[in-house]
Amino acid sequence: MKLPQRLKQTAIAEVLGSLDDRINSNLRVSHAAERLAVGKLAQLDRTVLLADIAESRREVRTDFDNTIVDHFSLPAFDAGRLPERCIGSSIKSGKSLMTEPVVLVSKLNPHIPRVWHALPEPGVMALASTEFCALRPKTDTTSQELWAACASNDFAASLLERVTGTTGSHQRVHLDDVLRVPVKDPRIATRHDAQVVVDLVDRAHAARVESVRLTSLRDALLPRLLSGALRVRDAETLVGEAA
Repeated sequence: MKLPQRLKQTAIAEVLGSLDDRINSNLRVSHAAERLAVGKLAQLDRTVLLADIAESRREVRTDFDNTIVDHFSLPAFDAGRLPERCIGSSIKSGKSLMTEPVVLVSKLNPHIPRVWHALPEPGVMALASTEFCALRPKTDTTSQELWAACASNDFAASLLERVTGTTGSHQRVHLDDVLRVPVKDPRIATRHDAQVVVDLVDRAHAARVESVRLTSLRDALLPRLLSGALRVRDAETLVGEAA
């Protein structure tokens, strides 16, 4: 494919650069919001066992046919903490069915903290890798607060103390041990502070979702702009509408 003239290349770079700026801004927002949510709970002065505020109810499914599913896997977490949407028949092993917001805590290699506020989307089957503990909040605790309680550095350190296995690629923690980890008790937070945590965790998720949408738009615009199939002016309009 023949590249456009330098002046047009500059114009294309400016259009797509504005998307990159927004994507990077969203990532900063999500990280900052999550740190603030964790920090808000860290100020509480009462600690309980995780089992006091969370429980695990796992329903494993093995047959997904050609259904469209959202797959909450370890690679998807590492790639941006959003599920991979795929055809169910492409999944070759049993997965945990999720029908409500849960907190996924990785049992594999806890030296790499993976704590995910997983939100099933209406109308799409949500499946989680069985390498995650799928935790549901008990009464008087929201899924956002549960995530913030499990996303702390202290929680990660406690998981490391409970590993089994001798090599980095095969270290695991068991569900019973995860539920015995001490965490801050969100039930004693004021109503205001609890709502702040909920809002911050939701804001972080929204920023991640928008980043993925903008990344898809950028990747779709680039070849059309380079080939001349889309004018820079029209791309600017699309970017303005998306942002």
